[in-house]
Amino acid sequence: MRVKLHQVRQETPDVSTFVFSLDGQRYPYVAGQFAFFELDALRYDDPRGKRRHFTLSSSPTEQGIVQFTTKLRGFGLKETLRQAPKGFEVNLEEARGRFCLPDDVAQPVVFLGGGVGITPFRAMLRYAADENLAHPITLLYSAPTPEHLVFRREFESLPQENSNVKIVMSVSDASKSETWQGETGRIDAAKIQKYADDIPNSIFYTCGPPPMVQAMEEVLKSMGVAEDKIRVERFSGYV
Repeated sequence: MRVKLHQVRQETPDVSTFVFSLDGQRYPYVAGQFAFFELDALRYDDPRGKRRHFTLSSSPTEQGIVQFTTKLRGFGLKETLRQAPKGFEVNLEEARGRFCLPDDVAQPVVFLGGGVGITPFRAMLRYAADENLAHPITLLYSAPTPEHLVFRREFESLPQENSNVKIVMSVSDASKSETWQGETGRIDAAKIQKYADDIPNSIFYTCGPPPMVQAMEEVLKSMGVAEDKIRVERFSGYV
């Protein structure tokens, strides 16, 4: 289907959200899924071509739009979109993927996110807040500095929208901020044990750059979390 670029919103110094208008078209998807976007032509060369998949950072409850959030690294497809005028048309394929909330609303879940790998968690958290879901959800999210925490302002207010949501943000280099008073350091076993209320019964989701995801898998297994309770998505949205 054809969708039109509605807005480009800068989230952090190197991360932007691209919002597309559906123009009244129906686009069914589940929070946490991804989709392929294809441009008719590129203004700048891109070794990966004009078609790319992105996790949808929007929630189905955000009617009339669909969006993705990505790190900008100068690649042709993203640069073409970044400089495109409002109304620029692209092809959007059907949503795919199973990195989504469980059907059982009593099932506690823990999200472990790093950097721009936060995107599927933003979609699921927005959906949980808008639908007032009963899922007990804990998000542990780490970025290098406070300025690199994507969706920081929204995450600070989400627990007030849905009391079942707990969000903990941490920065790995607090020395670069004189005002940060939250958690510091990367996500580790100690932080998970401190903030996850029901580790034995929780399902853990982790998304981010492959090294971070691998580290989280190893940490969870060392804590005795069963493999069938670990969901992973090795985020390729960095390029």
